[in-house]
Order: sequence, then structure tokens, then C-alpha cells
Amino acid sequence: MAWPVFDAINIISVHEIEVSLDGTPFVASHVRTYKRQFRVIVDNPLGESNQICSAVGIPLPFAPYTGGGTTYDLSALCVKISAALQVPEDRFHWIVTCEYSSEMPEGGPSACSYGIDAIGPQNEPEKEPWIIGWEPEVITKAYERDMSGNAFTSSAGKPFKPAPTFQMARAVITFTRNQLTFGREQITQYSFAVNSDFFLGSPPGTAQCMPPTGKLMFRGATSYWRVTWKVKFGGPDPSYDDGIEMFTPVQILDQDTYRIQDIIGSPDLGTQVPILRQGVPVTDPLLLDGNGQPLEGIDIGPQYRSFDIYRTLPFNALFAAGLGLVGP
Repeated sequence: MAWPVFDAINIISVHEIEVSLDGTPFVASHVRTYKRQFRVIVDNPLGESNQICSAVGIPLPFAPYTGGGTTYDLSALCVKISAALQVPEDRFHWIVTCEYSSEMPEGGPSACSYGIDAIGPQNEPEKEPWIIGWEPEVITKAYERDMSGNAFTSSAGKPFKPAPTFQMARAVITFTRNQLTFGREQITQYSFAVNSDFFLGSPPGTAQCMPPTGKLMFRGATSYWRVTWKVKFGGPDPSYDDGIEMFTPVQILDQDTYRIQDIIGSPDLGTQVPILRQGVPVTDPLLLDGNGQPLEGIDIGPQYRSFDIYRTLPFNALFAAGLGLVGP
């Protein structure tokens, strides 16, 4: 039997089935579930599930549960909408089932869209919410000065060998998201790059992007990449002026067994010469004053040399969708 051709599908009525208000309002794991069902009547036998589920009167995706009257659970959202013919032989009467849960996908609720929609996370994987998490990174590090700014040296002013080490923790944020493009260029560009802007409250130079990883995925015929980014933040470090560890520039204690010859008239003026004590070259490095001379008889503290190791890039541009997060 061939169905007649209709110009459009009109929804005649949408009514909730009273007896379908099933639910589990208490679970020890806090994962509460509910179900609502609706009878939808149409005037066209060629209707299909996308049109029926998006009919006016059917709850929207991620809408909170309201069971009618005073019954509601605002933390249980609509996570599944399905449609089926009430009886196989009758294509004018449909039953739409809306299922609710307080348990959400990892990234949380996303925008409302259906399989028939070209725009939205159902068919545009890059619009799915990000999965974001925080974790600590515990490292053992040789500090060059303590919380009061005192260098780790003996009472004679010589650095300890080996340098004392202590544990510290850095905060690490992880972003997992879908991207339409990813590959060698992004990995090369951002691996170990340091923020040039304030990022989640962290000043420039104090956040570093770890090498990102990506896996090729498909949604239907659409290819995309599931990419994980990690950014670590400098922890407390008294070696830096602001007390926060910086990834660039790197500061290294100014010390050496050599000095710059500064005696006028010396044939080796301006060159490196051994530091002598009683005419004998020292074997252990001594603190220098930042100008190539031993830090002796000078009323200044230990001096540090700064070196640019990593490229700097703006992080807010890369993680624009993560704006609004609470900083470390």
C-alpha cells in the first residue's frame, strides 16, 4: 500500500499519559531517575521520530523534571527522548518517552539539539561540553633559597653540595575536548609553551602547557579529534621575586669557580680567570655578585641569572571555551 503524499506534518495534539509518571526519587548513590510519556497525534502517516520528539509540548533535552502539579526534581534533567508508534499498524498515534536522570555526561548538559538538526552537539562534536578536571603534580625540587629569601649556603657563604631537595605541589588543570583539526603543528607549537597572558588568575610565565594528545574519532561520517590538554601552574617558590615558580624566564643562582678579570692593565682584562684563595684556585663554586665578581664584602643578597627557555603564547585564546572557570 502506498501512502498518499502530504505537504507537511501537523501535530494535532500532545497529551501526557498520566499513568506514565514513573520515578525513583531516592537512591543512596544520588542517581535519581524518572520517566514521562506523551501521546502525540499527527495528521500525516509519514511522520518520523525526529519530528515527533521535537513537537511543541514535548520536554526539551536537558529540561528539568516536572511531573505535573507540585511534583518536580530540578536536578534531574531530560537525558533521553524516544518515539515509537502506539501500535505498528497506526502511523497517526505515537508514544514519546522522556527519561530523566540526575547523573549527567562527563562534560555536563549541552545545548538542545536532535539528530535531524545540522547545528548542535548531536551532529557537531566540537560543540560538546569540555571535560575539565584539577589534579596535583608532586615533585621533588632543589630550592635555592628559603621562604625568607635566604640562600641555601653554609655559614661561609658556599652553596651546599649536593643541594637540599624538598617536595612541592603544582596545580594541574586538564581539558578534554573535541576538535575538528589537530596534529603535528599544534603539538609542536604548544608543547611546554608558557602563558604570555594572565590565565585563570596566573601571571604571565607561571603556567605551562604540557604536550597535548589526540585520538581520531568519527560521529557518523564526520571525523574529529578527541584532544586532551594539560596546563600546570607554578607552585610556591621563594627563589622567585613574587614567590611563585616561573617556567620562563628560568632563574639560576649566580655562582662559579671563575670570575671576570677586572684589574686595569692586566693582559687578560675582561676574560674569565680562576678565583684564587691564597694563590690557589678554588674548587667549589662561590656566589657571584651578578657582574662576574665574588659576592664578598658586598651588602647584597644572592644574585640570580635569568634565561628564556620556552616560547610564550597567549593561553586564553586557545582555551577560550574554558573562560569563567575558577582559577587555582
